[in-house]
Order: sequence, then structure tokens, then C-alpha cells
Amino acid sequence: MKPINLMRYLVRLVTPPEGTVLDPFAGSGTTGCACEVESFDYVLIEKRERFVNEIISQRLEYWSDPENWGDLKDHNALPDPSTAESEESSADAMDESTLDQFVEGES
Repeated sequence: MKPINLMRYLVRLVTPPEGTVLDPFAGSGTTGCACEVESFDYVLIEKRERFVNEIISQRLEYWSDPENWGDLKDHNALPDPSTAESEESSADAMDESTLDQFVEGES
């Protein structure tokens, strides 16, 4: 399972406004959870029925409620990838210690 804040950042980095995110290997649905928080449309594909019915659906329901977003570590401090000052990508511009603060200890 990937940290939701990491996936939020990546989804914002690569998805155009009004874009739809495709995750062909949804697993526990972290990408979909990130899309719920960031208000992106998404398509999740997962072959394991138990994951779809029990894990992903419960996680998506939980993260679709903005009142739960405060559970994300540093929810409002996540950098905006569109504010990169140079032509280099925001992912390259963000130093490793900055990104680490958003993914350490997140459940």
C-alpha cells in the first residue's frame, strides 16, 4: 500500500485539469483514495474480487468524506506541483526530505 499523500502529489503532477486517472492494478485502492481527495475522476481495475468488495470500496467511501481528510498527515501542506519555478519537473525540484515528511508515518 502506497501513502495517500504521495499518490495525491503524483496524481496532481501528471493529471491534466478535468482529467481521469487510470489505475490498472488498483490493489488496496490508494490511487482512487488520492483521486477522491483531489477531486479527480478515476478508473480502478482489480482482478481480486475480495479487494474490490471489501477493501477498496470501504477505503473509497471513507476518503470521499472531506471530514476525514484531516487524518492525512500534513494534508494542507502538500506542495502544489504547478508552482515549479523552473522547467524541471516538480518531482525533481522537490528535495527528498520534503517528500519524506509527507509519507512517513502515514497509514
